[in-house]
Parts: sequence; C-alpha cells; structure tokens
Amino acid sequence: MDGQINSALCFLSVDNGGCLLSLMEDVMTQMHEKHPEAKEAKLSSLLFDPIEEIPKILYQEIDGEMIKEVTP
Repeated sequence: MDGQINSALCFLSVDNGGCLLSLMEDVMTQMHEKHPEAKEAKLSSLLFDPIEEIPKILYQEIDGEMIKEVTP
C-alpha cells in the first residue's frame, strides 16, 4: 500500500458520489484484476552480503544552529 490507502479509497469513491463502493462481486473482480497475487522474489534481487555502513550526508547534519548561521 505504501501510504496510498487514502488515494485508493478516494479513487474508488469518485464514481459513487463520494462514498465507498460496496463489495459486490464485480467490484471484487475488478480489484483482483488490478491487484494480482504477489509473486516470489527473484533470487537475484535479494541481498546476502553484510550491508556496508552508510556515510553521513550533509542534510543529516543540519540542525537549528546551522540554520541560524546561514539565514539573515
């Protein structure tokens, strides 16, 4: 879902006057067509080695003092 639940609900309700669609058989069929079953992950897409430490980047170091120093 990735935080798009509200968008999905709004999309479903647009043609129905702003309320949710009832879970009729044709609605469920369309949902299954648009959202097929999950597939197994490909072995080539999985990580097996240890993850290297990610270096700090500039915006992680921004704090209130730094903002005060660079703003007029």
